[in-house]
Amino acid sequence: MRESGEREVMYVGYRPVPRQMRRALMVVVPGVVMVLGLIGVVMGVSQRSPGRGVWDERVVTMSGVMVREPVPALIVRDEGGAERVVLLVEEGKHGAQERAARMAGVSVRVEGTSLRRDGEAMLEIRAVTEIDGDAGRGTEVVWREEARTWRGELVDAKCFLGAMKPGDGKTHKACATLCVSNGIPAMLVTSEGAMTVVSGMDDEAMEMIGEPVEVRGVEGRWGERRVMRIERVRRVGVLK
Repeated sequence: MRESGEREVMYVGYRPVPRQMRRALMVVVPGVVMVLGLIGVVMGVSQRSPGRGVWDERVVTMSGVMVREPVPALIVRDEGGAERVVLLVEEGKHGAQERAARMAGVSVRVEGTSLRRDGEAMLEIRAVTEIDGDAGRGTEVVWREEARTWRGELVDAKCFLGAMKPGDGKTHKACATLCVSNGIPAMLVTSEGAMTVVSGMDDEAMEMIGEPVEVRGVEGRWGERRVMRIERVRRVGVLK
């Protein structure tokens, strides 16, 4: 019940906003806008980085020896004679095993688009031409003798190197699983960097792509590239 003489304040659309309401709105509306802006900034800052992968869609040309094992790659020699391993994949979610099987040990010129991240390199093939050159098997993997254990995440190399952002984590699990199923190499990403998985991606390991895992295996060096053979994988956390 209102006291005698007190007027009820009511807003009517076709009349001026009452003074009492106008004063309140001058405080409430800017306050709400500022709070929403602050929430947006906090949410943006709290998002994890999508990664430093780069997919340069300009067509480039590389020449070298194509190899099939341990995974399809082009062995390229720089001006100083050092060999560099560039992973090869086909367009879309497909590995290059079939093409590499036909042209293993052959000197070729490959046209394609490059993906790179933290020193790792990959070429998505557009065209391959056989050229004159020294054929061979390419550089061999040098394996360590002892096995060790890492904690990290299994991803597909193509998306992780730049084809997708993010190329890891829960949101990318289904995509990564399909890519690896179709022949794109997997990678184990740890705090020490990324290693290309060249064997051991069995059904159990496939189920754990995109999840926090503990992996036991053997590390090797393929040129400048770190590679690994998986012996055992187990979950160590939940998807985030």
